[in-house]
Amino acid sequence: MGPTVSIVMPLYNKAHYVAEAIESVICQSFLDWELLIVDDGSTDGSTNIVQRYAKQIPNKIQLIQHASKHREGVNASRQLAVNDSKGSAIAFLDADDVWFPERLSHDTAILAEHLNAEAVVSKSMYFWPDESEPTRSDRPSPLYNRVIDPPILFEDVFIHSNSEPASPCSVTIRRSAVAAMEPWDPALPVAGDLKYFAELYFKFPVYVSYRC
Repeated sequence: MGPTVSIVMPLYNKAHYVAEAIESVICQSFLDWELLIVDDGSTDGSTNIVQRYAKQIPNKIQLIQHASKHREGVNASRQLAVNDSKGSAIAFLDADDVWFPERLSHDTAILAEHLNAEAVVSKSMYFWPDESEPTRSDRPSPLYNRVIDPPILFEDVFIHSNSEPASPCSVTIRRSAVAAMEPWDPALPVAGDLKYFAELYFKFPVYVSYRC
């Protein structure tokens, strides 16, 4: 039997950030998770950092590499981790992002309470290490704190632009929905997350949380 949540982390040359991202997973108040980190041909020592964590917590943290040993792109990396995952839900965390400690507790509680919701989308806080821009949160939406039936959220985000598209680090999806969706598209060098979450919003009921 697999963990409740599989965490998918693509990694390419994020040696300055990946340890903090991993630590934010280790510090989660919810403990039933696995972390699948896919190295996409890093050359800056990122892989060595991940290997140390994988050796320390081998039953929960796994380093995966593409069979080609070459860079395949962020979408191919996410899909490789999804294919290897065992959790009943999939959460996404990029190697230069961090979670608050209650992130997984929050999302798993919502999915347990709202059985009709196939995913949870939360707010994200955006910040820049060089302080080039002020810290900010997602633009508010009138759709927060309830389950939104399709295609309302799709229209709200992608047609009317009433709220911002989700950051990958703020989305948790049931495995049943992931299995019914198109895989992450390796042909898209950018905006693969927009395509993926547009399909999610268009097809499935999603709980939209105001929590960050």
